[in-house]
Amino acid sequence: MRLTWSIEGYVWFGKSLLPRLLFYAFFFIGAFIVQVSVILLSLITKNLITEINFWVLTGTTLLSMTLFLKESIGLYHKLKPKRINEE
Repeated sequence: MRLTWSIEGYVWFGKSLLPRLLFYAFFFIGAFIVQVSVILLSLITKNLITEINFWVLTGTTLLSMTLFLKESIGLYHKLKPKRINEE
């Protein structure tokens, strides 16, 4: 019998306990990469024009990605025990 336990807001990924917000950050990172690719494609191709709405969407995605990443890194460090240097 295997004993499993969980902490609210964290997910087991293999043998590591990761903040759930990290997976949301990865989703927004993927969306941001796709949106930047479309913007770069529109700069290279003269036929493809991006509207201001798309730029606002990309900025919102960047903000969401940054906030989720910052919060998940903070939660990850909160989970890790602090090491005390003993001399």
